[in-house]
Amino acid sequence: MSKARALPDYINAVADPTLDKYAAYRLVGCKNISEIFYDLKKVLKIRLGSEAYKFRYFWLNTSIGIVVAFSGDTKVMEIIANRLCDRSSHFTRAEELHSGGGVIRFKSYMQNIEMMYQPIPRTRSYSGSAVQMKAKPRKARTSSASPDTSPNV
Repeated sequence: MSKARALPDYINAVADPTLDKYAAYRLVGCKNISEIFYDLKKVLKIRLGSEAYKFRYFWLNTSIGIVVAFSGDTKVMEIIANRLCDRSSHFTRAEELHSGGGVIRFKSYMQNIEMMYQPIPRTRSYSGSAVQMKAKPRKARTSSASPDTSPNV
């Protein structure tokens, strides 16, 4: 069983300095977080087509509800903001908590949000874009096959 990654690792991943824009939202009426990300990815693919786009996300359960943070290029962030803040959306609505600013300001804001984290027993309470783990050096493999010592007949 793998160890859970620490919240600061996810915050560092979403606060990617190579991306242009940063935003955080509080989700209202959220029932299924994976459905929201599935929907967002589908909308991005439809709107941007084969154009390359890059974004990162991170969500966690807090004392004020589920907070979702995003970073990405300008086009992606506009589409995400429009989709989440659309009041006619069928699955949820979102209230913008933070938008803009540089990576340092965003990271500072997310560290404040981290202090409001409330884990839910036996339930996933946070997750996000893949966290880059430091590669561990591999041990040299030894051959498990022993040389054939049986006599040739």
